[in-house]
Parts: sequence; C-alpha cells; structure tokens
Amino acid sequence: MQIEKLIIPTPFPVGPINIYLVVEEPLTLVDTGPKTDEALAALREQLRQLGFSIKDIQRVILTHTHEDHCGLAGTIQQESGARVYVHEWEHK
Repeated sequence: MQIEKLIIPTPFPVGPINIYLVVEEPLTLVDTGPKTDEALAALREQLRQLGFSIKDIQRVILTHTHEDHCGLAGTIQQESGARVYVHEWEHK
C-alpha cells in the first residue's frame, strides 16, 4: 500500500499538519486540513505533484472533527463527489 504524507499549513498555533493520501482504489484522503485558501492551494499542489487532483479523490476519512483536520471536507466532497467517513461520535 502506498501512503503519501501531505503537509498542510494552518493559521493555528499548532502550525502545519500532516494528512495522508492512500494511493490505491479507492483513492483516499485521511484528513483534509483547515478551510483556508492557503490549505486548499497546498493540497492542490501536492496532489498535482503526485499526479492527482481533488476530483480524483473517492473517499475522505476524518480522524476527528477539529477544524485543522476536517475544514476542507465539504469542498473536497463538492469537487470530487467523494464519500466522507467520520466516527459516529464525531457526527453528532
């Protein structure tokens, strides 16, 4: 299994975060980064360097619902049609 680490900037004191792209069918993104223009641009560029775009993502898995890890989930879902998975405890 090929897993690529993507480094996404945040405006929060925690600094940049790591998210992961699982390069197999279905193409899966684990976490998304915050909903900022900078985070979205970094995600697009790193995906491009790997030969992908947001529209290629088929599944998003959110480890938890802190803004720095899930903020772009809606944007990614709208652009790609990906299914978004989150633990039922976080869904409520």
